[in-house]
Order: sequence, then C-alpha cells, then structure tokens
Amino acid sequence: MKYKSVIGFTTLILSFLFLLGCKGETVDNTDQLIGRWDIREAKRNGQATESLDQLYFEFFQDGNMKTNILGADEEATYELDNKVIRQRESQMPIDYTIETISDTSLIMNATINRFNFRFQLGKTVEEE
Repeated sequence: MKYKSVIGFTTLILSFLFLLGCKGETVDNTDQLIGRWDIREAKRNGQATESLDQLYFEFFQDGNMKTNILGADEEATYELDNKVIRQRESQMPIDYTIETISDTSLIMNATINRFNFRFQLGKTVEEE
C-alpha cells in the first residue's frame, strides 16, 4: 500500500513540474517576423472580407513597422511579446495574436472595433 502512494505522489510531482516548465516557455519569432507580409485571405467575424484586399504589414528589426490596416499607409512601433504583436504609436493601438508563423506564412488574429479578424499573410520575397 505504501509503495502505491509513493508512486502516485512521484507521478503527481513530476506532472506538476512538467506543466510548470511548459507554461513558462516563450517563443521568439522576431527573425521570422521581419519583412513584408501581404494578405492572402482576411476574415471578419468568420466571414471572408474583400475590404482588406491590399492589406500589408512590414516589420523592421528596430521595432518599427508599416501597415495600412486602418485604410491608409502609416508607420507605427511594435513589440513582440511571445505570440502577441503589440502595435503602438499609431492611429489605434492593436494587439495581434500569432496563430502560426513560418518563413513564408503568417496567420494572426485581432479584435478591432469589436470585430474579430483573422489574417492569413504571405511573406514577400525581395528580388536581388
């Protein structure tokens, strides 16, 4: 009986340590984020929208960015905090949550004026 409670207690402690270790992980996607991203598909409240057909984001290493998310080209600053891009010093502060990112694809979500948006973007490769 004692042997079973020791195993149970050990399993509980190891599970707790595993969960604690995973929770503290942060992901640094800064290098993948840098560059220009053009819209491939945009959804507003789950429905495809064509009002963002020309949408782009351009992220620079120095914490500056360019976008036309609000209809006109503007410059802003951003911070990348784990999987959240915080756009600041712009017409409207916006937080984008990165769903997935790779060298060629970026999917992120944001709530803007009480509308839920999902952006699927492709990285623009500069020709040499």
